Amino acid sequence: MSRLLMIAAWLVDLQAIFKLPLIALIAYLLGSFNTSIVVSKVALKKDIRDYGSGNAGFTNAVRSMGVKRGMLVMLGDITKCALAVLIGQLIYSGNMSFDAGAAGRLLAGAFVFLGHIYPVYFGFRGGKGVLTYAITMVFFDWRIFIIGMSVFFLIALTTKFISLGSILASMSLPLMVFLFSRTNLTDQDMALGYTLVAAFMSGLLVFKHRENIVRLVNGTESKFSFKGKALMEEDEPSEADDQKSEDEKIS
Repeated sequence: MSRLLMIAAWLVDLQAIFKLPLIALIAYLLGSFNTSIVVSKVALKKDIRDYGSGNAGFTNAVRSMGVKRGMLVMLGDITKCALAVLIGQLIYSGNMSFDAGAAGRLLAGAFVFLGHIYPVYFGFRGGKGVLTYAITMVFFDWRIFIIGMSVFFLIALTTKFISLGSILASMSLPLMVFLFSRTNLTDQDMALGYTLVAAFMSGLLVFKHRENIVRLVNGTESKFSFKGKALMEEDEPSEADDQKSEDEKIS
């Protein structure tokens, strides 16, 4: 009997070995579909990475293509992240019950986040992953998402610095992941692993904001506004090199 149990446990572990790489691959490929690049090329026949900050994310999409196209970019990024996380849930647990499968959801979120930043389809030059990180937390634990967004809006609305809000909000998430996982009976044993994944995501997000951090320290970071003419409506890249030293980047 004990041998049968050992064999059953081994088969379960073997199944997990195949599931996790599959989740990671699917999520990464979905994440690599960078909506801002696709929208800029389809709608304007231009590459958003040649305009504004050069970042293929939501904030630069709004500044470079206008609010309407920026909202389309946001919708696309939310959709790909949600799809990846739900696929991760289904593959890992075999059902869509959120009582289990948190590991599959978080793994999928981490790799869609990685794909968004380093998209294989677009020369590994993408966004910064803020939006994909946020949506991952929606599906992992909505309470963590609420706390993170509260930090983000508190900082962003009071300072007008989107980058600062993104950085500080992301830095709060690993601790929240650890605390909420420890209080969840189904996730206690996985709390440290979940926290390490969240710490990796936060660390990479902060790293991608390193230029923003320098500008914040030097007092040269520009404040975000929905007003102003979309840069890509002009014929030329509108001094993209100069904008890189001023524009904020997100998503």
